[in-house]
Amino acid sequence: MSACGNGRKQIAAFARLGCELYLGCSPFNLEDFAAEGVDPARMAVLAPFHPVEDLAATAPDARRIPDNGGAPLLLMVGRIVPNKSYLELAEALAACVREVDGQSHLLLVGKLAPALASYGEAFWHRVDQLGLHERVTLIDDADGPTLRAAYAAATALVMLSAHEGFCVPVIEALALGTPVIAYGSSAIPWTLGDAGLIWDDRDAHLIAASVGRLYADPALREHLVAQGRARYRDTFAPAVLERELADVMRRFD
Repeated sequence: MSACGNGRKQIAAFARLGCELYLGCSPFNLEDFAAEGVDPARMAVLAPFHPVEDLAATAPDARRIPDNGGAPLLLMVGRIVPNKSYLELAEALAACVREVDGQSHLLLVGKLAPALASYGEAFWHRVDQLGLHERVTLIDDADGPTLRAAYAAATALVMLSAHEGFCVPVIEALALGTPVIAYGSSAIPWTLGDAGLIWDDRDAHLIAASVGRLYADPALREHLVAQGRARYRDTFAPAVLERELADVMRRFD
C-alpha cells in the first residue's frame, strides 16, 4: 500500500514537468494527469505491444486442463492479489454450482505473490468454506501451450478485477475466441469495448446468470466471439499498434 501511495504522490510532480508527451496504455491511465492539468494535446493512448499473436499460433496442450464433463468452465488469468478479486470469483463459482450446473469449475492460471501470501490463504479458506475445493484448479506455472488450451476450453474468461490499467488477458481472450464476462472497473470497459458482457456489479448471482446464458445460448456465444475477434483485429493487432506508434512519433517531426 505504501508503494502505491508513493507512486500516486509522484503524479503531480510528473505533471509539472511539462513533458512533450504523456503516453498511457489506456484512457484510464491518463485520467490522473488530466486531473493535474496536463494539456490533452500532450497526451496520447497507445495500448501495449504484446505476444498474443505468438500465443494464438501455439498448439494447445490440454493435459492439465480439468475435464468437467462439458459443464461450465470459468477461467481467470492473473496473479493472486487483492485487486484481482479472487474472493469474488469464489463466490461467483459457488453461485454457478448452485444455480447453473453442479459440476461448474474454476480454472485459475496465475501465481501467488509471495508478499501477499495471506490473501492466497484467505482465498483458499473461502473456497473450503464453500465446499468447492474439488471445483477449483490452479495452474501456477502454465506455459504457452497450456494457456492456449485454457482459453480454448473455457466457457468464459471471468474478469472481476477491481483495478486494471489495461488487462492483457482480456485481449488474449478476444483474439482467441473466448467470451469475456467482466466487472466494468478502471480500464476494462475501454479494453473490452462492446465485445463482452460487462457489468457495474460483481454480484455472484449476476455473474452466474451470465455464465449460464453463455453456456446455454450458442448464438450469443458466437456473437461475442465474432465481436471479440473484430475488437482485437481493429484495435489491438500488432499492425494497428505499429501504425498508432508511428502516428504518435510524428508529433516530434
